[in-house]
Amino acid sequence: MRLKIGTLGVGELVDLLGQYGALATTRGTVYPILSRLCSSGLVETTWHESPSGPPHRYYRLTSEGESARSRRADAWRDLVQDMSDLMSAKGEKK
Repeated sequence: MRLKIGTLGVGELVDLLGQYGALATTRGTVYPILSRLCSSGLVETTWHESPSGPPHRYYRLTSEGESARSRRADAWRDLVQDMSDLMSAKGEKK
């Protein structure tokens, strides 16, 4: 399964993560992470006008960010498989 979320505002991202209990977080946690991801070139921002109030910043993965996401997803699947093997009856590496 591949997560495709496109361009999101911070509030939308926090709401999305909140749908998964263990991933629930706050804007105060997300902002510094997004800032670091932007600085490292993994995420880019765009501004969108708001019908009420100031413009809002939206975030999306760059092509480099998508590549990093894919590599980390592969590493995560490997970890899950290894943990599953470890937790099996003998815990022997296959």
